[in-house]
Amino acid sequence: MHRVLKIEIGSSLAVLRITQGALSTVLTFGLSKTFELLHWGLTGRRRGLRSDVFFCLSPTTPGFEVIRIVISRASGWTARLWGLVRVLSMAAVWIAAVLLFVRTSVVTAYDSVTEYNVTAGVGQFNGSLVPRAIERFRNTTPDYPYQILPFSTISSIYSLVGNSVYSTNAPPIDCEGCDSYLLTGGVIMTTSWMPAGFDAYPLVSVGKLPATQIQFRRTIPESESFQNEDCDVFGREGFLIGIRMCVARSKVVPDSVIAGVYVCTNGTENGECERVAERPNITTTMSVYDRTVSLVASRMNYSILAVTEYGLAHPSPAIDIHSFRQGLAWFLDFNASATPPPSSFAEPFWSGQEQLKDPSSSSELMRLLQSILAFPFWYFQPNNYGNPDLEVKDMTWSLPKEFYTTARITRPYMRITIDRGMLAAFIVLNSSVLIFIWGVLLWLWISRLPLPVLSSYPLIDFAFKNKELDHSGDGFGSLDSLMMTANNKDIRHRFGCTRVTLRGDKIFDSGR
Repeated sequence: MHRVLKIEIGSSLAVLRITQGALSTVLTFGLSKTFELLHWGLTGRRRGLRSDVFFCLSPTTPGFEVIRIVISRASGWTARLWGLVRVLSMAAVWIAAVLLFVRTSVVTAYDSVTEYNVTAGVGQFNGSLVPRAIERFRNTTPDYPYQILPFSTISSIYSLVGNSVYSTNAPPIDCEGCDSYLLTGGVIMTTSWMPAGFDAYPLVSVGKLPATQIQFRRTIPESESFQNEDCDVFGREGFLIGIRMCVARSKVVPDSVIAGVYVCTNGTENGECERVAERPNITTTMSVYDRTVSLVASRMNYSILAVTEYGLAHPSPAIDIHSFRQGLAWFLDFNASATPPPSSFAEPFWSGQEQLKDPSSSSELMRLLQSILAFPFWYFQPNNYGNPDLEVKDMTWSLPKEFYTTARITRPYMRITIDRGMLAAFIVLNSSVLIFIWGVLLWLWISRLPLPVLSSYPLIDFAFKNKELDHSGDGFGSLDSLMMTANNKDIRHRFGCTRVTLRGDKIFDSGR
């Protein structure tokens, strides 16, 4: 049934606006009639009604004149009170109409057609998986003398933090201006695989999966530096290409790691950069957090389109620096994998020495460094192939429980969201007006005050159905007794051919 009730957003907004307008119109009309009945009911009492109160409640008195009566020193307190009630009640109707649409927004919601169980997400870095994963690849070809580095691994590293299949940008948690990325793994790292069919539903949503958020400050604190034991040198004698990769725990920024790449401008010798000098470098301070998120991705190309829910972020447990550096060395050590230096991860930094000297031109290399540092967190965790026990297509039942969740095949639709506070104000204001209207009607019914036959012509009602308390006649106008009980039809018949002019001939002397 909920699918039947979904209509196009423009139509929904139009229906809401028309309904609100109709409600405001009905309440305005109801207030007008209520004050008219109140006006005649109070007038029908034995002592009648003071003229200032009479004018405040009269339907022919415009709103600005009612305000003037309220602020006039000549007005009695009852006139001021009733005038204030009339002004506030009319204002409540129109203010409520405005408040209903204040902070109203249009959001994207998702309609699901089927649901299935999956394992998904990116968990905490597990240093014990690093040697196991490397050994697994080595065992595929025991006689191969070099370290095996799959192309799928190399290709994913270069743009890991900028690849919407695996990660998305995320608001920084505790540092302004930081580069912040949310590693979720997307739907490409879910098993079991998504079902076929349902072509009208182009998206898949995954709810409450574990994710790793990494923040990168663009440098390291001035008071911190790297020691020799914090660094690994990657190069090959006879080649100019080489880098010094340093990683250490930060002593200034809590729960963070400092890292940097220093270029060996003339290559390496005996495992060290050839000459000790100020080297082009790029550094960063990395903070890692665990959180739970929900996401929506494309079924066609697996791109993450939106993160629909963020859980609380908690600092990740202290990183095993030794295992982390071992995971970096697996793909940075181009000698161990027999990768030609120009095809290694060191080459972009060595070729970009001039860019490294100017922070404004080193954004691409900073993104590469961030991807390199993020890779061990993405790969060496329970729900990736850094875990040798993970199945390719079927669910692995030995993972921690937070990896088990549900996915839905969905399609988007637009939904109007009304701010709860504004809706509450709208209900309170309109309810107060309705209570006032029903209160007046109940009072009139209980008090049984005499009411004249009211017509749609308030001027006629005033002229023929009122009188001054000390007036010797029966009203302000002609002594026509039939007019006391005249209805709309009687009034139209009585005045059908009558011409109306102002009292006093002198008014028209200048116009003759």
